[in-house]
Amino acid sequence: MRRLTASLADLQAAVASNVAECDGLECLALEMTAMPSQTLHVVQAFEERDGGIVPVEPKACPSAASARALAARFAQTHVGVIAWSRTGNPDLGDWGPPELLVRTGVIPDEFEAGGGVE
Repeated sequence: MRRLTASLADLQAAVASNVAECDGLECLALEMTAMPSQTLHVVQAFEERDGGIVPVEPKACPSAASARALAARFAQTHVGVIAWSRTGNPDLGDWGPPELLVRTGVIPDEFEAGGGVE
């Protein structure tokens, strides 16, 4: 079994200089240091306009609970609302699958479960 010999300072320096080559536990430690995750909570509402269903500006929320609350308010005045959360690394554009929070009314296929807005 190989021991991790790099110090935290060495790992941080490697990450800062974008070192691409690593192996074993050192690579895992670099990934853990370099990949902070963030969760986005998004509400997308839709309105009827010119005979079609169109999205309005999506709204980011600070929590899943606030996204659910905003979606409930939007549902009173829009033809459709969908809210979801996604966790990932915004610096890399690497996002996990969306977690559906709320879906009500008419939602165009391309926006189902967060597929239309990143």
